[in-house]
Amino acid sequence: VYPGFPDGHITYFPLNDSTYVHIWAGYESYISSGSSWMHQDSLWGMVLSKGIAGSYDNGGAWLYAVFPMDSLHWVGFYHAEDHEFSGYENSMKIAWKSAAQCESFDGGKTWIKNGQILTSWLDKPNAPEWGGTGDFSVVRDSVNNRWLAFYVCPNGIGVAQSKDAFGKPGTWNKYNNGKFSSPGLNGKGDPLPFSKGKYAGGNPPLIYYSPLKTWFLVYHDWNDKGIYYTS
Repeated sequence: VYPGFPDGHITYFPLNDSTYVHIWAGYESYISSGSSWMHQDSLWGMVLSKGIAGSYDNGGAWLYAVFPMDSLHWVGFYHAEDHEFSGYENSMKIAWKSAAQCESFDGGKTWIKNGQILTSWLDKPNAPEWGGTGDFSVVRDSVNNRWLAFYVCPNGIGVAQSKDAFGKPGTWNKYNNGKFSSPGLNGKGDPLPFSKGKYAGGNPPLIYYSPLKTWFLVYHDWNDKGIYYTS
């Protein structure tokens, strides 16, 4: 299907009673469908790709989380990478990262990029350096009628919320100093206590397990090479 999906989330949901869909995240994002979670025999092709030179997602667009509002209107959240550092070739594809929102109005076949929802409060350096605010996970908290995004801070995992129906850009606030008060774009965010010190804890997929009425989170860090679990 693709040379590799190195660290992106795989979103999956039933399209109808007989068809299941997977969204595969990489530098470019693909969708497949089939008769079960394990039998995905129809490839829809690439549905989301990197942006043009000079854009915030010039290095790639990983479609991390997709939520069908109805059969045709889908809301997506994607990990965006900027690989451009003026005066540097950047052959290693070192990225300055952010989180962005997009929408599809034809059931996932084509997507409209609406823009970034989370960016770092640190300035992008002149020379290639890993950083920014990406490698995130978005979930729908229906009890409190909001979206939650768990994202990478410089020293742990932070969280942001949006109470907009579709989680659009400009509606997100990061958790900072005990409340959701800091803008999603350029605002500072605090690492959650359980993750503090686990630098750049990445790809934190969060799920709600209804039989136990419990949220589960698994993530990793690139420094100690550990995998962590919390609930």
